[in-house]
Amino acid sequence: MRYWNNRSNSRLTALIGLGLLAFAVLAETEIYKWVDEEGNVHYSDCAPPPTCDAETIQAEPEPDPLEVRKAQERLERMLAEQEVSKAEREQETLERERQRVAAMKIAVARKQICIRARQNLHVLQVQRPVYYIDENGKYVYLDDETRLSEIARMMKLIDQNCQPISE
Repeated sequence: MRYWNNRSNSRLTALIGLGLLAFAVLAETEIYKWVDEEGNVHYSDCAPPPTCDAETIQAEPEPDPLEVRKAQERLERMLAEQEVSKAEREQETLERERQRVAAMKIAVARKQICIRARQNLHVLQVQRPVYYIDENGKYVYLDDETRLSEIARMMKLIDQNCQPISE
């Protein structure tokens, strides 16, 4: 029996050696590229027909696992940087939108002040008695001096709020 075990071990060793040799041969396999009569490009690990003018392409060796890991780490770092950059761009867009909304609110408020000031100015310039109702519910009429100061105040508001905003 011992003889059989030694023999099977040597057979196993021979098979492993042949497998390694076959793997080495496959790793060094040449790839051929050629164009047939119809203009079609062919790639093959088998030799082309003798009538074809073939070009030998060297296969790339398998990358080193350390290099693969480094490339993966670089890719992950780049993806993380891209996510951060995307978040920053979204934040900037959001901030620009907030600024735009704030500017629109200011423009609307200015327009309301402008309209109200023009209406009040028109009322003040008409030669009729002008009054307002105080906190006690009583009518208080404007005298000429107050009317003139209110006209000046309304004109100032119109100048400040009815002109286009200079950027």
